[in-house]
Amino acid sequence: MSRHRIANTVGLVLATLVCWLYGLHLYHAANRPLYSDVKLPSIEPVSPHSTEHTMDPVLSDSNDGILTFVHASDLHISKYVATGGLVHFQHFLRTAVPLVSPRLVVVTGDLTDGKDKQKLISQQQLDEWQAYKRALSQTDYVQRFNGTFYRDQRGNHDCFNVFSQASSENYFGMYSAVGDSSGYMLRIDEPFGTYSFVASDGCPRHGFARPLNFFGYLDARDMQLLESRLEEARGSSHVFMLNHYPVSTMVYGKYRKEFGELVRQVSVFLCGHLHELVGGIGAQLQAYKAREGYWELEIGDMKEHAVYRVYAVDHDIVSFVDVHLPLPQIPMPNPELLDVRVEAPVPHPPVVLVTNPKDARYLLPKHEPLERIRESTFIRMLVWTDQPVASVQVLIDGQVHPHPAVFRGTERQVGSSANETVKTPLWVAPWDPELYNDGTVHELQVVATDAAGKTTTSRTPFVIGQTLVPLQNDARGGWIMQQSFSSMFQTSACVSYILMTLCLLV
Repeated sequence: MSRHRIANTVGLVLATLVCWLYGLHLYHAANRPLYSDVKLPSIEPVSPHSTEHTMDPVLSDSNDGILTFVHASDLHISKYVATGGLVHFQHFLRTAVPLVSPRLVVVTGDLTDGKDKQKLISQQQLDEWQAYKRALSQTDYVQRFNGTFYRDQRGNHDCFNVFSQASSENYFGMYSAVGDSSGYMLRIDEPFGTYSFVASDGCPRHGFARPLNFFGYLDARDMQLLESRLEEARGSSHVFMLNHYPVSTMVYGKYRKEFGELVRQVSVFLCGHLHELVGGIGAQLQAYKAREGYWELEIGDMKEHAVYRVYAVDHDIVSFVDVHLPLPQIPMPNPELLDVRVEAPVPHPPVVLVTNPKDARYLLPKHEPLERIRESTFIRMLVWTDQPVASVQVLIDGQVHPHPAVFRGTERQVGSSANETVKTPLWVAPWDPELYNDGTVHELQVVATDAAGKTTTSRTPFVIGQTLVPLQNDARGGWIMQQSFSSMFQTSACVSYILMTLCLLV
């Protein structure tokens, strides 16, 4: 090898090494705020909550021990898109919320669309935020239950080009229900238990334009706040964590504890963001995180798919059902854009949610008293209808259940005004769970029909025990929810740089 070629090779190696070292320096500088070696303002510690509760542990025909809440996400209210968005959201407020009449409604971000007419430039649109607030102001939801009925938070579209939470472009602070961009901690105390909802804000601290804020993060300051809120929630019967971004699209920093340690006290992680992706690969973006013991449940968007999710916590066993708004067309045309106004509800088929026995695909062995299913004396199901119920039929493994279902529901006053009530439309049927304690999967089928002839059929696979039935949704979103895409991209970038360097040196 000539002396000239050796000199060129040595120079190339030194230049590559310098570039690598400088890149490493930039990486550590960019990630330093994620960790607690930076000086953080102190947050006054909050003592864990402790309240005495009374509840009959047996799942009988009693209508107590039930908490309900509704989850929606990704409204994408737009001044330019003439389908879905605001018209779906207004139907949700006018039809779905009054039908279910839950204790709480949570919306996990992307309240507005934040794009221009050509969908090329991302920016906060004041008109969209005003339309969102106007839709809410046509109801009493923000004020209901002393301000604890409706909770919202930011998504990545809500922080496009918002360079700080104090920015004049941060319209969330002025036009949302919560107002606090950092999220919230809401504790609901019931006679039968305490249930905490902890919302975190994964938006980048300096809100980039699309697509650069497709991934979110919590830096050390955010993690300090999250730790404080989760500490306040300690002792709750269940803790529900809410974030716009799924865990797979987040980067979590560290204050005192890693995210994996903090999330062990969480039962369910509620999120949105990915909509339903494309080609069916996001049809069921759900995953059980066995190491930490929680379920991560992404919900489809309100924008195009008009979907919402109803949760029920019955004697501390968590169940849910996905419901689509019964619109004549989805996505529904909206030629009036931000001027649309929905005045009346649309007819809604029955919403059926079986709470006992629980769907065996979604058991929470580390957080639920699952022995109560085996010790129960009644099948329990919630049936919401906008007309009187004509019939509720129960079948197990295709055979009509010998005991008819009877109504044991109630409507409980929570606030001071007449419409501040929570509906618990409970139907029960006697059963003997030992008849099905054979280690196999059984199916409970419920057919509910209202007086107008609208019918809904619910199918629930169940087992008597604590064995999770595989969800088998890897091809429909399960694999995506189990990944860490930030780590994946970092690894692929490093491998690419090494390969390029080798190619230059060979």
